[in-house]
Amino acid sequence: MTAASSEEILPLLFAAARYAALFLLSLVFLLGVGAPTNLSGTFPWQFRLAARLRTPILVFVVVPLSFARWAVGEIRGRVRDFVRAFENDGDVMAGHDRRVSRVVEAVKAWDRGGRKRKLRTARPSWMGMSVHIAGKEGSHRIEVRHLNHVLEVDNDEGGNNPTVTVEPGVTMGDLTRRLLPLGLMLDLHVEMESVTAGGAAMGFGIETNSHASGFFQEAVTMYELVDSHGTVRTVTTETDPELFRALPWSHGSLGFLTALTIKCARVKPYVHVRYIPTSSRGELTEKLRELTEGEGCPRFVEATVFSEEKAVIQVGDYRDAHEAPVGTQIHGINHFWKPFYYRYVEGMIDAPPRPGDAEGACHGELIPLKHYTHRFTRSVFWELEDMIPFSNHPLYRLLWGWLGAPEVGLLKLAQGPVIRQASVEAHVVQESIAPLRHLAECIEKFDSWFGCYPLLVFPVRIYDRGGGMLHPRK
Repeated sequence: MTAASSEEILPLLFAAARYAALFLLSLVFLLGVGAPTNLSGTFPWQFRLAARLRTPILVFVVVPLSFARWAVGEIRGRVRDFVRAFENDGDVMAGHDRRVSRVVEAVKAWDRGGRKRKLRTARPSWMGMSVHIAGKEGSHRIEVRHLNHVLEVDNDEGGNNPTVTVEPGVTMGDLTRRLLPLGLMLDLHVEMESVTAGGAAMGFGIETNSHASGFFQEAVTMYELVDSHGTVRTVTTETDPELFRALPWSHGSLGFLTALTIKCARVKPYVHVRYIPTSSRGELTEKLRELTEGEGCPRFVEATVFSEEKAVIQVGDYRDAHEAPVGTQIHGINHFWKPFYYRYVEGMIDAPPRPGDAEGACHGELIPLKHYTHRFTRSVFWELEDMIPFSNHPLYRLLWGWLGAPEVGLLKLAQGPVIRQASVEAHVVQESIAPLRHLAECIEKFDSWFGCYPLLVFPVRIYDRGGGMLHPRK
């Protein structure tokens, strides 16, 4: 190729790139603006305008920024893991003590100052997963965001009680990266990568194995917190059983959490998942009862409800590849080019049962454990299609899918206070707990109240621990 021909071709390439970018921008804008919003005129005009324009902002700003934040966090975590390999346990705990001392000094300074304002964390409300708008104006804020280190993994060699001790800001994604290479995962490993261990412990966490293990709090064996006097307290069932039972569901109102120890489970590389379609609310209830009561229950049980009568139950167990039935395929559900998992599950609704399968499953496959654990991260459960209507389209997955989903915190940050308040009123994120025998009635009520689908159903076993915020009815 001559220099002259290069000079002729390069401007053409740049022009083609500009036109392609302009076309892509116009396409995203038109698709996003043209998406139905179903908003009444009672909402503020700022919110209705933002709802029309949010898709281009998400695609071209929030999604790339979310990827950048994820990449920074991933690099930070890997560097920490590398450094940790050369540190002894004493050095790690000394670093933890220094970080905790900053919290202690801040609380004591507030105490000495006459306790004039309520204590809150300095973490901005937009960084949390909740849609709740927490007004922290006028409060005394204590910085806790530096408490985000994994402190110890106790593999309990030769035993069956491995644990991990972490600071509260450690995320489920951090724990997956640290534990999975060791053949471990949390006993209840929450599916969203950005959920923190502290948030799941001090709020409440449920998972697809909660029918056996209960709430996330059942996996916590130790809490370390700083109380309102600046005292560091280690709380277990032995040291303070009453406080130990009161901490779950307290949402940080009893102290600043600084560390916790969580039970782990020994795992295998894959989850053998079977899909069981149901055609009525009664059938769904009965099959869930059969799968979750008695001995020999599957490790994982959940259901996705797609209409008032149609649902798909997913059951799973840890497996090595050679343990699955002959011919079982390995399916990496979280590759960016794949359809969202819940859309894939929806395709099982009308599939016929497999001959000879006692569970009535229509399909079975091996899913890599990391893919299964974080199966809803890419689609933010099923929220992403509401925000980016074409996000499950093959073209979007090809161009943007590898960047991952927009971070919930950045979504909230991009909204002003008026828009954020209105979004809470126009948006349904509702969790309810009810006896399994009332599941059919619950689905009917949710259909009449909200008319929103899908619904995610996790059977949960509630243990009576002699106290706390929730216990079985006698």
